[in-house]
Amino acid sequence: MAVSSHAIVAVLLASVCSAGACSIYLQASDGATLPLPRNDIHRSALLREIVAARNGPKGGVNVSVPISADLLEPLVELLGSDHVPSHFLHTNMLNVLPALAVLEIDHHLLNDIYATVRRMLDVPEGQYSSSQLQHQLELYAKLLGANELPHWFIDEYIFREALSNFRNKCLPGLTASKLVCSSKSVWGALHKRWFSDLPLGAVTKVDLRGNSLEAVLDRTTFDGFQSLRKLKLASNRISTIEDGAFSKLSSLDSLYLGDNQISIVTKRMFEGLSGLRYLALGRNQISVIRRGAFEGLTKLTHMILTANRISTLERDAFSGLSSLEFLYLDENRISVIGESAFDDLSSLRLLALRGNRIATITKGALDGLPSLRHLDFGENRISIIQEGTFGGLSTLLHLFLFKNRISTVEKGLFGGLSSLRILCASSAGLRDQELSESES
Repeated sequence: MAVSSHAIVAVLLASVCSAGACSIYLQASDGATLPLPRNDIHRSALLREIVAARNGPKGGVNVSVPISADLLEPLVELLGSDHVPSHFLHTNMLNVLPALAVLEIDHHLLNDIYATVRRMLDVPEGQYSSSQLQHQLELYAKLLGANELPHWFIDEYIFREALSNFRNKCLPGLTASKLVCSSKSVWGALHKRWFSDLPLGAVTKVDLRGNSLEAVLDRTTFDGFQSLRKLKLASNRISTIEDGAFSKLSSLDSLYLGDNQISIVTKRMFEGLSGLRYLALGRNQISVIRRGAFEGLTKLTHMILTANRISTLERDAFSGLSSLEFLYLDENRISVIGESAFDDLSSLRLLALRGNRIATITKGALDGLPSLRHLDFGENRISIIQEGTFGGLSTLLHLFLFKNRISTVEKGLFGGLSSLRILCASSAGLRDQELSESES
């Protein structure tokens, strides 16, 4: 059976403690020491410090703590209580935090410190966010004249507040089959601990739309959702998604991430989503899609990338999407479509590129689309369309080229579009004979 570090500490302490007071000394950064009463030793795990400093004064043990000498007495007083005493100066409470981390104090005292700080902060309901809370914490410390707060304390405080807020507002929306908590002012980074101890095995739908979620930072966040089919995270503030964050959701059918602040689609962002059919990423800030980002999404049929900041479609940008039927890339900043950008999209039926900045459709850019039925290039800056551009689109039914700057159209441009039924083009360069040719 494994022996805990606290048990080892107890044995070591016994070797240096007499029947009376225990010779454990807290040593400040300037060398000053203060004995710690024996009854208070159990509040911290001192294994490393005891092993490293067994030759302290009077045969005792010195434990170094990163605080000044004037804070030793407040630290000892705090360690002598299960809670923050009512008369205890908040400045001292904050300034001894680095020492409490070294001493690994028990969670009861730390919980009370967090609760004490919480009572002092004033954040209006509906304005909570990680950055706002960090600002309030730093302002609180500054007003007290305290030292800079440790990062671990800020991070843990923010996490606890976000967790408490989520539990209070969302657990009423949890049933055996779904968790619905949309537009409830939920904020923070989604984390596995948000869902710990909850009965989630049969949940098929999670709806967290319209909140202020900021990130999905843990690969194990959704580990308990073995049956999840729909995950709705749209209309939040998500800017970061940990690689593999959805990797345990092999049963997921639909993932809604639209209207967030995602800027990069990384190669492993959607790792493990082998059953995904619908992916919504519209209205984000996506400017970069890493090569191979969608590999593994072999069942995906719908992908929405509308209203992002994509400027270039590189070769193999959509590799691996052999089942994709609908691809929406309208309202981006696309000016260049690389040759064979759509090479793997053999099942694609609709390609929407309306409202971009495309000036030239390069020959070969539309290769690899044998199933395409609907192609929308409307509202771009196209001035030249080369012969053979549409040569491989024999199944195309609808072609939209309206509101472009087409001045040159090579003869026979539409000749290969044997299935074309609707051609919508209002540019002056498309004369009647070109239009009629496509209908013959």
